[in-house]
Amino acid sequence: MSQQALNSQQKTLTKTLRQEGAGDSFIGALAFYMAHYPTVPLEEMARRANLVAAVSVQTVGTQTSFPFRKDLPTELF
Repeated sequence: MSQQALNSQQKTLTKTLRQEGAGDSFIGALAFYMAHYPTVPLEEMARRANLVAAVSVQTVGTQTSFPFRKDLPTELF
């Protein structure tokens, strides 16, 4: 990714309650995007997966903190 692209990335602050499960949430979301949206660029898939993981750290628990599709912004789909 170019420096210009890095600089243009939106920065989002998240109130983190716990970090457990964030990586699992990220990988699960990335796998979802790869399976269901194969034409989306990998960088965009990773950005979206990162947003899903950011939601998961705002709730206590590991699997229980993984958001459902209905709990995520529609622009992620």
